[in-house]
Formats: sequence, C-alpha cells, structure tokens
Amino acid sequence: MSRVILDAGEIRERLITEAEKHVVCKTAYIGGVYWHEPDETGCNWKVSTNDEINRNGCIQRLLPLIRMLREQYNIPEPD
Repeated sequence: MSRVILDAGEIRERLITEAEKHVVCKTAYIGGVYWHEPDETGCNWKVSTNDEINRNGCIQRLLPLIRMLREQYNIPEPD
C-alpha cells in the first residue's frame, strides 16, 4: 500500500484532537512526530509521548487512530 506524505505537525494535531475527546487522556502528552528509516511495515515515523499515555486506558483509545495513520501516511524525510 502506498502512503501519502503528510506533515508531521498534521499527524500530531490529529492525535491531539482525538486525545482531547477522552477524559482518560487528560494528562497524556503527545509530543513531536519524528522521522526514522521506514520500518518493516514501511512507516517512517513515530510519536513521542509520556508515561501517562499508558495509564488509565488512554493508549487504547488512541491506538486505532495511530494504526490507521501509520498505515496511510509517511512524513517527509528531513533535509
């Protein structure tokens, strides 16, 4: 499957928007989306978070969106 190139900031904003819908994500930090060499799935980015994302079920709320974004989008390679 071919991925669309999307700005890292746009991916981050989509994750933040989803997190804001869930009370359990109130203290979760969604940091920057960073580039890496494509992994075994072909995705070339990850997102930094804090430990709070794993507490209270926040990550379970965000995983469907994260998986969808990782399947559909890559970010531009840095200069």
